Amino acid sequence: MRRNRVVCKSLSLFARSDEGASAVEFALVGIPFVALLLFMIQVAILYFADAVLENYADDTARGLMTGSTQKLALNATLFKTSVCTSLPSLFSCNRLWVDVAAYSDFNNLTTSTPTITVDSSGNVGTAWGYAPGSQGNVVVVRMAYMWPVVGMPMGTLGNVSATVHQLSANSVLRTEAYQ
Repeated sequence: MRRNRVVCKSLSLFARSDEGASAVEFALVGIPFVALLLFMIQVAILYFADAVLENYADDTARGLMTGSTQKLALNATLFKTSVCTSLPSLFSCNRLWVDVAAYSDFNNLTTSTPTITVDSSGNVGTAWGYAPGSQGNVVVVRMAYMWPVVGMPMGTLGNVSATVHQLSANSVLRTEAYQ
């Protein structure tokens, strides 16, 4: 009986004590807060990378618009190599895909985001072309980049897989007269 009173008294003292309450409350709130903060940082980096890729697509298209790229008479492999030499250090060339297509007018062009298919060996099955066109053509430059993302407890940012998000950039232009 006395033992029960001692246990009850100890439990009531423990329940009334607030010496470790702040630490417990921080542990309960801190972990989700840090996870949310990391998720927001990852989203910010993803948007930044998307903006950089969009600007880079515009810069690449500028060479096609003025005819300086066409004068070099590059094939698809050499064009991608030249694109990769000036690629911002934020990106890796082996994760970048570039598609250049020429059209006679603006009515029939395609600017949809390309779907990238990857087989079990890691080979890309998507057809990417290089047709820079000539003077007066409408040229569409499409770029896709496989951006690695980290899975979070609240969900993933990956739209290709749980650890990969496809960034896309388009640039549409009409080539100028060049010599």
